[in-house]
Amino acid sequence: MGLDAAAISDVLKKLASEAPAMEELFDITLLRQSEAASILARAKELLVTQQVHEIREMEARAQRDALTGAHNRRHFEEVVRREFELSNRHGWPLTVALLDIDHFKSVNDTYGHQAGDMVLIAMVRMIMKELRQEDLFARFGGEEFALVLPGTSLASAGKLLLRLKSVVSGLMVRYEQRLITVTASFGMASHGDGAHRFETPDAFVKAADDALYAAKHAGRDRVAGHNADGPGFVLHQ
Repeated sequence: MGLDAAAISDVLKKLASEAPAMEELFDITLLRQSEAASILARAKELLVTQQVHEIREMEARAQRDALTGAHNRRHFEEVVRREFELSNRHGWPLTVALLDIDHFKSVNDTYGHQAGDMVLIAMVRMIMKELRQEDLFARFGGEEFALVLPGTSLASAGKLLLRLKSVVSGLMVRYEQRLITVTASFGMASHGDGAHRFETPDAFVKAADDALYAAKHAGRDRVAGHNADGPGFVLHQ
């Protein structure tokens, strides 16, 4: 009927208040007053539950990238800040990783943007199957994505990213009777892993971004990690 929760509540109240007049007019008993109060209370409870559910759905949609279903960059940045503070407080490791699909522009130029979108969607679905519930996967921008891995050391994250790199390179997307394959480059940094710590979340994410650049510079389809023990980056293989 197009009524919101407040309007429905008003209708229920009006029906309950007019029930006695209807009973007198037709000489019948519609509701006892206690029953009317109970029904009204239950209806209000259901309306509140529905409103809470709708609010949660709206919040979830606001945190997601509309195309791929991965979390969006704003939510990624919020989670990084929160996990960074938790890592500082409790002393557990935290790893952030960035990945970029190699030569993705050529996919769009060769097959079209619809095909490119299909590759992004398929890749996100495949990667999310490999992650834990506490991990976060987000679209950072364009064909670049980001991971937040709480309680994960650089060494453990390296093993995961090598597996994800294999998942991406094994992906085949069929578009107009042609198979599209891609590879991806990964960069990562760890905070609180041993003695190494970053001053700010922004510096932390930048270290992962610099590692991603190093992976691309090394030939792409690589996993590079920020070197906590000295300058440069470490390639994982």
